[in-house]
Amino acid sequence: MPPNGAGAAAGSAQMKRPPNPRPSGDWQSGQWTGAPDAKVKYSYTDGDSLDSIAKKLAGTPTGDPKFPNYLGSLTWKDITRLNYGTEIPSEVNFYLSAFNGCSTPAADGKNFLLSAGDAEPWLWIPAAGIAPVPVNVPKTITPKICLAAPASEFTKALLDIFDYVDADSSGFLSKNELWTAVSSPLVTGTYAASVLTAKSFLSQLEDVSNDEIGPETNGISKADLVAFDALRVASPTDSLVQNVLGTFDYHRDKLCHADHDLFVGAPVATSVMQGPVGDCWLLAALIGLANRDPTAIGRLVKPAPGYGNSRFTVKFPSEDEQEVRRPTDGEILSLSMAKGNGLWLTVLEKGWGQIVFGSVMGLLSTSKITAVDQGRALGRGIELVTGHGTDVDELLLTTLATTRDKLEKAFASNKIVTAGINNDIIKDNRSGWPNAHAYAILGYDRASDQIKVRNPWGDTGPAGSSVALVPYSMSIPDFMGIFSRLAYEE
Repeated sequence: MPPNGAGAAAGSAQMKRPPNPRPSGDWQSGQWTGAPDAKVKYSYTDGDSLDSIAKKLAGTPTGDPKFPNYLGSLTWKDITRLNYGTEIPSEVNFYLSAFNGCSTPAADGKNFLLSAGDAEPWLWIPAAGIAPVPVNVPKTITPKICLAAPASEFTKALLDIFDYVDADSSGFLSKNELWTAVSSPLVTGTYAASVLTAKSFLSQLEDVSNDEIGPETNGISKADLVAFDALRVASPTDSLVQNVLGTFDYHRDKLCHADHDLFVGAPVATSVMQGPVGDCWLLAALIGLANRDPTAIGRLVKPAPGYGNSRFTVKFPSEDEQEVRRPTDGEILSLSMAKGNGLWLTVLEKGWGQIVFGSVMGLLSTSKITAVDQGRALGRGIELVTGHGTDVDELLLTTLATTRDKLEKAFASNKIVTAGINNDIIKDNRSGWPNAHAYAILGYDRASDQIKVRNPWGDTGPAGSSVALVPYSMSIPDFMGIFSRLAYEE
């Protein structure tokens, strides 16, 4: 629980001196080691607490043109980590006394109250963005991210934030440091696009300059970025240059059109678009759920009380509720491709990452989630979003008559159905349908013997099919000659 009036400190001690306290002079100047530029002084008053300040300021204007808004996903822990380098309540109380001059105990006798009469009645509050480029905010306010970028913008942006991303000050941006920057709410807009691009081309970019002894494996250096920019000028048609700048522009365009609200209209199945994460089994079930009952999506994900559009709750029926921070720009680029219908799919993916791996970082960087996982995950998607069991059929062992009967019964009962194509040796999959992949089944018509299939990738069916055919209709014999499994909600 947060200190100073919003809950009890850990243990019975009011204050605990940290092992290596931060110098008060560094705190007052805002120039301690590793201090971010994106912070703004806030003068507190009687009745404020760390928790109430966070809820009051999250995402609101700062009045500072350099950093227009406070951090959108602001919490009391963000404030204490920034000011004091800790979120341990007893250590926070030490700093509130030593730095701010707090002396009035709260009713619990363990924490301090904030008061306008304190010696230093102010705190640094994290702001969004890294100087000098404005943060990425909705394009109706600041369309910077939607403007065409000069060819040099990728290198310039990454050099601007190089020291911030290089957390260990090694002079190299490692894979782990780039991943950390992806989930940083301070890395926004063009900066986020540059980080995601650098992560995608890490092995190629670290080889651009010969600045390591032996193999180039430490990461991307400033020398690598300077050398890449020289290559861009000298050989603009070079394949690496074209691929890097094309990816950078793609990421910027995605942020330009990204949604900023949890829901934009009612959730619709056609908005579900899979991104880089191999969770097609989950998205196939969500397509089925949104197609059956759009309001059910709003029961899985909703705004967290008191946090507006900066924090959400995710509750799958069979899992513990997760509190999920608003996805960072880097996470928006790394998760679903959905747009035009709100952030709900991205937030659900992030919540699932917290459930399985403890954080979205585990979801983004792991190889544990595979497309269909040889059928084991196909029914899991339906179970996760509905809380109901599933019946999974191996189509090689199932007759046409049985499949027709079960499909007809499932849709008559308004059940969710998904299908998978797996790397089966016996199956002949020369039809062009993506393999090792899960699909939503959105209907079956017994009279025409046609089944409707929706790919979580979006407007795609077999190779060469028209993008207008969404969902794609095919006969049951053709379907069973290509697909490996069917999962039915029980």
